Amino acid sequence: MTAVSFITYALAQNHSGNLLMIGLGGSSLNNFLAQFSGKLNITVVELNPAMKFISTRWFDLQESSSHHVIIDDGVKYLEDNIKNPLKFDIIFLDACFNMLTNGTVCPVDVFQEENTIRMIQQNLGTHGILTMNVAISREDDENFLKNVS
Repeated sequence: MTAVSFITYALAQNHSGNLLMIGLGGSSLNNFLAQFSGKLNITVVELNPAMKFISTRWFDLQESSSHHVIIDDGVKYLEDNIKNPLKFDIIFLDACFNMLTNGTVCPVDVFQEENTIRMIQQNLGTHGILTMNVAISREDDENFLKNVS
């Protein structure tokens, strides 16, 4: 998931910028990026407070003034942030179901809706990029492509 950001130079070791992650998981990616470049402002939005607890206790999540986790609905955060002049250089979308439902695990259905995709675009800077984790069953390939195209 992170490779695209490095290939496009959106993430370089001394790059400063604003990064939004929707979905915390075990916090491995945001922890790595916080260590990789102290100049990134990393905002993680996670729906489930238990994930923040688990990440802090077991995966060494350490928040700082430039690396913070917000417990909120990712779509609500995107909607609330549209009018904010601060835009994101990179948005990592890793919002997943815990189990297979309707053939799609990642991203959850709401992030496949046209209005949500538009809000993601409105939160990106001029040269910003979106990277998303996609996990679908073979049977659901066509439905997923239809939803996001």
